Amino acid sequence: MYHGRKHMIQTQAGQEPSQTSKESGEESTKTNTTNTTETNGMVTIEQIRSVRMTRKLIEHWLHEPFFNKVMKGMFVRVNLGGFGGTPVYKIAQIGDVIEGSSYDLGSKNTSKYFILKIAKESKRFSLKYVSNSSIQQKEFEDWRQTMISYNVPLPTTENIKSLRKQLSDAKNHVYTHKEIDQMIAKNKKNKPTLAVHLQDLEFQLEAAKQIKDYKKEIEIKNQMKELNEEIEKKRAKFTHSQQKILEINERNQLINEKILFESEQNKKTQQNNNSEFDPFVRRACKPVNQATIDMENEEQNGVDNNNNNNNNNNNNNLNDPKNIEEKEEKQSRQDQQEIEELNSFEIDLKKYPSGRILQLPYNFEIDLEIKFEQFPKIPIKHN
Repeated sequence: MYHGRKHMIQTQAGQEPSQTSKESGEESTKTNTTNTTETNGMVTIEQIRSVRMTRKLIEHWLHEPFFNKVMKGMFVRVNLGGFGGTPVYKIAQIGDVIEGSSYDLGSKNTSKYFILKIAKESKRFSLKYVSNSSIQQKEFEDWRQTMISYNVPLPTTENIKSLRKQLSDAKNHVYTHKEIDQMIAKNKKNKPTLAVHLQDLEFQLEAAKQIKDYKKEIEIKNQMKELNEEIEKKRAKFTHSQQKILEINERNQLINEKILFESEQNKKTQQNNNSEFDPFVRRACKPVNQATIDMENEEQNGVDNNNNNNNNNNNNNLNDPKNIEEKEEKQSRQDQQEIEELNSFEIDLKKYPSGRILQLPYNFEIDLEIKFEQFPKIPIKHN
């Protein structure tokens, strides 16, 4: 593909005598230098830039049938990573296009990789590392110096012309029937979305127009019409589904709010009804037995009965002298009984029904021996 450096030097030496204008001094030297640059096949930075592939163009041609063919031999500006926080870019030539694991390149998915060559080194690179920016002068000088250091021939002007023609043919590519069928089969295999399928049909329609295949053109237009109708149906169905989902969500929200409200009400009611069983509520811990409860109930019943009788006869007996005397006598007997009980430790069994004595609050016996002969008897006066 490339001519050797020795061949380029010989060509330069052979062409120098054929120059028609011979001048002396600096003018002759400048003319010889200019002609040497033009005729010895040494590449310039402008020539490399003219056959450089950007990532944007690579993505645009990614699924074209001519992609692998047009990429071989082209130049790219590739990112090799960073050094000291600054990204490092190098000029490399595409040696081959191979397949590998799939990845995303912009809005597309691909499994293609480049085999990039710099001098005698080759390495596989993902297409996403190709730069969109222009080649810098320092990068060009480093690349050219590397090629010279490894004795690798630089591309000649003829090589650049061949690459330019290769690029022009790709831009003006005319699709064959076989290529169109392959593209259709590939699209069916990949099962694209309706929008992507429609875009592919538009592309195929342009290809059919280029080759003036009217039958294919009509067929593609019919497919596009059916696809547009299907897209509209799906869009209408999607809108209807969205409305239904919105209504269901609103209804579920109301139901949830109602359930939450009822749960709070039930919780409050349960707390009010069962507050004594709440383990976090402080309550009285005074011991109570059945005998005490029965005694309190009997006393309360007696008080209630007395109150009822007193309420019925209160107005009639309030000013009766006989009732006043009976009341005083009754009170005197009660006082005497209390005094006697205070001087006795015996328990009146008649006061309690059978089997209830064991339920008294203080069920114990006290036996005291006291000689009362030593003390004079205290007379008890009755009022």
